[in-house]
Amino acid sequence: MTNSKSWFAALSVCLAISMTPSLASAAEQKTKAATGSTTVGNGAIAEFKLANVQQLTAESISTWIQQRDGAKLYSYFSAEMKQIASEEGFSTLLRNFWNKDEIPLQIIEYSLNGARHLALTDEAGLKGINIWIIDDQITGLKLLPLQKQESDNHPTLQVYGLPFTDQWFVGHGGRNVLVNYHYAYPNQRYAYDFIIVRDGLSYQNDPTKNESYFAFGQQVLAPGDGKVVRVVNNIEDNSPGGVSNVQQLEGNVVVIDHGNGEFSSLAHFKKDSIVVKVGDSIKKGQLLGQCGNSGNSSEPHIHYQVSDSPDMMKGRSIRISFENEIDPIRGQFIQGQSQSIK
Repeated sequence: MTNSKSWFAALSVCLAISMTPSLASAAEQKTKAATGSTTVGNGAIAEFKLANVQQLTAESISTWIQQRDGAKLYSYFSAEMKQIASEEGFSTLLRNFWNKDEIPLQIIEYSLNGARHLALTDEAGLKGINIWIIDDQITGLKLLPLQKQESDNHPTLQVYGLPFTDQWFVGHGGRNVLVNYHYAYPNQRYAYDFIIVRDGLSYQNDPTKNESYFAFGQQVLAPGDGKVVRVVNNIEDNSPGGVSNVQQLEGNVVVIDHGNGEFSSLAHFKKDSIVVKVGDSIKKGQLLGQCGNSGNSSEPHIHYQVSDSPDMMKGRSIRISFENEIDPIRGQFIQGQSQSIK
């Protein structure tokens, strides 16, 4: 379940400067990206090379953070970012947040829709920094205290498959708020958002149309055997980048009871695409419906989680044990089930 995108937010008590690029901005910025297509390394998307500019490298950023050189980082802030905070204010914030000479550990780096995303933590994993870069300018930066949860140690009893075939991209997923915004909420803590990415983009042509997104209309599959206990199928799909449906957060949804106190919830289906009904006994890999953009969603994607209740908004999310012992994290490409059962 993704939050609607906003241009920027004010400095907050959680030590965050936040500004994520809008779809329109990403579409404009992708024309400035340089020549090579993205490649996969260690499960992450390699960054685009930008033409005719001095590359703002992950190594430089890591060095400036280690040195707590707020002035150097600030010099790469976009104009909008500089409206949010002064150089002195940001430098003070960084000095108070990061220990001197502490070496940042890079956990993810990828490019998506024209924006690069870096995430770094301290060695103990107790603090992290998210940075977004467009055209060699820092357009978003968050300093985040990180907290491990005891529930991390209690995965699902059942092993589940991924709810799709082919290769998808992890838009949100992992066990901290740096890589998975769901983690802050017990009812969604171990949820995943999956999209399809090709050559560094999740769409082609007009980014304001659902049909432009590679994920839209793709098959969504049952992650395990069970019984369907809840279906919603009549909610309109949102326009990408527009107003999300916060009144019906899940949008079109299928909930499966696996018979062991574990319930799979799959959300944001395309309107009228769900092909199962309440009471159906289903098998792993069976077709449930098509990926859509309904509910609290800003672009077509699959939201998947396992909970201890058929109501994922009221239950507690459980860390998913996936087949082949995979542990998806934001920024990775992952391969889905081998085939679907019609």
